[in-house]
Amino acid sequence: MKKWYALQVSSNKEKTVKRTLSYLGYDVFLPIQKVESKRKDRRKTIEKPLIPSYLFLSISQDEIWKIVGMNNIGKFVFFNGKPAPIPDYQIENLKAIEKEGLSYMIVDIHFEIGDKVEAEIGESIITGYIIESRGKRGFLVQLDHIGMNFKIDISKEELKKAL
Repeated sequence: MKKWYALQVSSNKEKTVKRTLSYLGYDVFLPIQKVESKRKDRRKTIEKPLIPSYLFLSISQDEIWKIVGMNNIGKFVFFNGKPAPIPDYQIENLKAIEKEGLSYMIVDIHFEIGDKVEAEIGESIITGYIIESRGKRGFLVQLDHIGMNFKIDISKEELKKAL
């Protein structure tokens, strides 16, 4: 059975590793963000990985060992000595954020988990935990298995408690 796993790769090699693994037939997801880059004479919009040095693969546990043996590919995220699968809903959250072009940024803080909430974004539902509220907008989504938080600008009216 295939599950999603986080693969840590060398800095600035995310797109190269994605291309290589995709060419070999693997289902690879590299969340991308569009950011403005200031040049001397102009501004340019560029694409950068949302989570630097990480991409995600939907593979069976047996396939992990084939990938680990490849040169310059990287290493999987482990928990308790085993590759740590990432729940499908968390990958779907990242895909929805990327697809809808929501304004987001990685927030590197530790916090206590609050209310579990969900929001309908396009045709997808994002699930996460409220960490703090700042005015009319503000919603932090924790991706438990990779230990990072995403701040997503979304109105309170679009939130509801998850079961």
